[in-house]
Amino acid sequence: MENVTRYQTATLLAAFCAMSLTNISHAAGFEETSPNTHDYKLNTGVEPYLVQTTGNNIINVGQNITGTDPNSPHQVDFTGNNTGAWLYTYHPATINYDGKVSINTDKATFQAFSTGSDNALTINFSNTALLQVTSSGLNTRGFNHSGTGHLNFSDYAGTLQVQSGYDSSVGSLGTYGIYAYKGDINFDSIAQTGIISAISDSDQTAAMFSWGGDINVNGSFAGQVNTISSGINAHGFYALNDLTINNVSSSSDVNVSGQYNVRGINAQVGTLSITNDFAGDITIKADKINDPSHGKYLRSSAMALAGNYGINIGGSITADSTISVTSDGNSANALNSWSSDINIAGSLAGKLLIQAGNKNALSNAYGLDAKGISLGSMADTGYIRIKADGGLNSGIRANTNDIVVAGSIAGDIDVLSNGYANSGISAYHNFTADSIASTSQIKVTGSSNVKGIEAAWGNLNVTNDFAGDITVTSDQNTSGSYAQAYGLFAYQDLTIGNLTDASTISVVGARWDVNGLYAGNDVTIGSLAGNINVESGSSHARGIYAKKKVILDEIADSSTIKVKGNGLYAYGIIAGDQISVAGDIAGDIIVESEGNVVHGLNAHNGITANAVTENSRIDVSAIQGGCGIISGNGSVTINQDYAGDIIVNSSDMKAYGITAAQNITMNSLTEDSEILVSTPNNYAYGLQASNGTISINNELSGSIKVKGANVVYGIYGNNLNINNIKGTVSAVASTPNAATAAIFSSGSGDDFVALATGANIVGNINLNGNTSEGNKDTLTLRGTGSFNYDLYNIETLNVEQGDAHTKDHTWQLNLASQDAAGLNRFVNTNINHGLLSVNENFSTENLTIQENGGLAFTLTNPTDDIAFNVTQDAALSGTLKIANFDNTSITNFDDQYTLINATNITGMFDNISDTRLDYHTRLAVLYQTDKVIAQTALVGDIDLNGTVNEADATILAGSYGQTGLYSWATGDIDGDGTVGYFDELLLASHFGISVSSLDPQAFDAAANSQAYFEFKNVPEPSSLALLGMAGMLFIRRRSAS
Repeated sequence: MENVTRYQTATLLAAFCAMSLTNISHAAGFEETSPNTHDYKLNTGVEPYLVQTTGNNIINVGQNITGTDPNSPHQVDFTGNNTGAWLYTYHPATINYDGKVSINTDKATFQAFSTGSDNALTINFSNTALLQVTSSGLNTRGFNHSGTGHLNFSDYAGTLQVQSGYDSSVGSLGTYGIYAYKGDINFDSIAQTGIISAISDSDQTAAMFSWGGDINVNGSFAGQVNTISSGINAHGFYALNDLTINNVSSSSDVNVSGQYNVRGINAQVGTLSITNDFAGDITIKADKINDPSHGKYLRSSAMALAGNYGINIGGSITADSTISVTSDGNSANALNSWSSDINIAGSLAGKLLIQAGNKNALSNAYGLDAKGISLGSMADTGYIRIKADGGLNSGIRANTNDIVVAGSIAGDIDVLSNGYANSGISAYHNFTADSIASTSQIKVTGSSNVKGIEAAWGNLNVTNDFAGDITVTSDQNTSGSYAQAYGLFAYQDLTIGNLTDASTISVVGARWDVNGLYAGNDVTIGSLAGNINVESGSSHARGIYAKKKVILDEIADSSTIKVKGNGLYAYGIIAGDQISVAGDIAGDIIVESEGNVVHGLNAHNGITANAVTENSRIDVSAIQGGCGIISGNGSVTINQDYAGDIIVNSSDMKAYGITAAQNITMNSLTEDSEILVSTPNNYAYGLQASNGTISINNELSGSIKVKGANVVYGIYGNNLNINNIKGTVSAVASTPNAATAAIFSSGSGDDFVALATGANIVGNINLNGNTSEGNKDTLTLRGTGSFNYDLYNIETLNVEQGDAHTKDHTWQLNLASQDAAGLNRFVNTNINHGLLSVNENFSTENLTIQENGGLAFTLTNPTDDIAFNVTQDAALSGTLKIANFDNTSITNFDDQYTLINATNITGMFDNISDTRLDYHTRLAVLYQTDKVIAQTALVGDIDLNGTVNEADATILAGSYGQTGLYSWATGDIDGDGTVGYFDELLLASHFGISVSSLDPQAFDAAANSQAYFEFKNVPEPSSLALLGMAGMLFIRRRSAS
């Protein structure tokens, strides 16, 4: 703002009175000094003066016309005179006014210069000019045209001051500096030195007033316009029709005060146009009507810029500009177009300061208010502040159509009110902006129905980045009332290019219905990287709400959505249809409420994301119904890995990690992920797909830990497809006999669950066992591990390894309960790769062991039941591993362990390991049609008669080097599946020894020697030596016979 002299109201009045009362009038008047030329002269001439000369007249008030002091005005006193005008002409005239004159009168309806013709009156009002008109009557005017012609100011640079009194017995008329009845008021320019002032104790006061035409300032408006009224209808500029100014410079100042209907620059039923920049100041002060009988009781109706059929600013409202509007009653506006639009082609860079009282609890205070609003941008210097005692206030409001901001909103908007229905920006239909800059802050307070930015019946669209802050506070705390607080509100779609990490949207409501982002249709955001904080003193608190879809490119790791409620229904993100995240969910969603139904993500018809990263955390605290992720009628799909955390705690009951009516699908639940669900009472689920399939396609290496009293499940689905569980799935119920399982399938489809190395399953696995033809519920074991609970309703058990070098890995099933129908019983057990160890509670109809598979047994007491129970067929191959036995429990030769019970056994193990008990004894594995037995035997005693002799050697010699399957009974003493050199050595080392000849301490560990292992290092004998031994054995057999 340029440093120019300003006339405030008190100063203006004092100066005006002082100038009006100095210097006593000298005799002076107008005189026609040449044809059509009329000069004002001192000590001669006529006043008042009537121009009677036809043609174009020239009227001069020279620079020499002053008071005794060149800076003081010449005094003209018409007091007591019934004079209606100082100069009147009905003929065309040009007034050249350079002098200083002060006119005092008590005549009502007095005009200094007046005409009533169809002709234009042209005025040159120089920078030395001073015209003061003071009347104790009404309807006083400086320059008046009561005809149809125009008032044309080719040069306005001086000071015009008009003041009138008040007569209560007469209907209010008007006080005007410049007045045109039917014609226009035109200025080439209004210079910085130009001042137009109108002061009145009555109604209808204006510095310039075009009752039936236009006002045009073809150049710059750089001066001052002052209107001071004690009545209603006070205006700075008033044009009935259009009002056009080329530009309003930073030196300009418009000051208007009155009681009601107070306007700065007003095009009453036309368009207000500023062709270029608006850089000046406007100050509006409106009292309120205090008379209850008055139809406008308690109203102020104050406006700085008003154009009923539009306000168009071709440039900007610059940073130099301050527009201030204060009303003691309601209705205060900086810019207002009631019947059309406001268009600002450039930037709103100045300050709009609005303060209003209220009528019936309403203030109706607005920065910009029109049917529709179009802005080039709002600069970071732009500031709109609304302070109001009542409701219905907005920084920028389009009451019928759209708000369009072609560029960025970078400035601040503050709306501070004790009433309801307040907004920072309010579009009746659509709101569109290119971006919201990080410098922008929108703050709105009120009692209820408070919004940061709203598209009341249309779409809200920020094309690129939303980087600013929105703070909304609704403080009404009446029981049963709404807060209705919204950061961003769209009745239809809400679309944002990106909500950047610089942005924070905070919404606080004392009562219910509090929302960060709200859309009646879809919410669509590119990158959601900013923060959304929502707090409700009651229920219905939502971070993001869409009645239809929420569509996001990503939720970045910089983003936190935090929702705090104090009653029912609190949500981080909720969609009536679907939530779709094309990229990753990496941010945090924290929802807590002292109520029920509290969810992190909720979409009725499905939730989809590419991945959830290790940076993500969904933390939910509720009394009842806490849920991390929920789709009430659809599926939850994570295309890649889920690596984030979900923490759900319901202090009463009902807690869910991820729940979907249909399917839950993800590639992996990674080792970084932890899903923790707890409630002290019933209904706790880690993953739940009540009517669909839970699919984890790659691996589950994270943790799912669930705690509750009853109805507690780690994973619960109608159908399961879970591959490679390497982490923890835990379901711990505090109530005895609770409905609980670590993994549970409730449906009749084919289930698949695979446990892998590292799996820690705490609780039962129940796959609901559909045994109908073509349906198989399958549990697959990979790697190594143990399971210590029960297995329900599983048709197929597979043991598989992903690595060919790990066939000796063992899965141990320490089943907790005796097998029964559907409990620890299987239809088919397939050991394809790796080893399986079970306890006595295991049973299967059929057993198939492939060459890379096998069984592992732990031998304790011969009386213990360790048998692998097969109720139908057992097809054997692969490895039998007997490990971890305790020699002290084996006390006798011929002790037997039943390893396998079956109806029909085919095949044999390819390899039997760890059968050596000590130097003299081994376990002989014996095959029968219905069982496999391990019996304590003397090394080399193939026929188990207690002596190693020729009969054993003959059996060995008959099998030696042959292909096929061999067992102890056919000479395979070392259990490697063949009969060869080492079997021969073992037999030879004990040839001739019998059980009866052994020391009773034969099974003492001290008797074990390394002889066997030393034998392993003896070179293989030649075929001649083997034949020699066979011949010797043959001769001995003949001698014995």
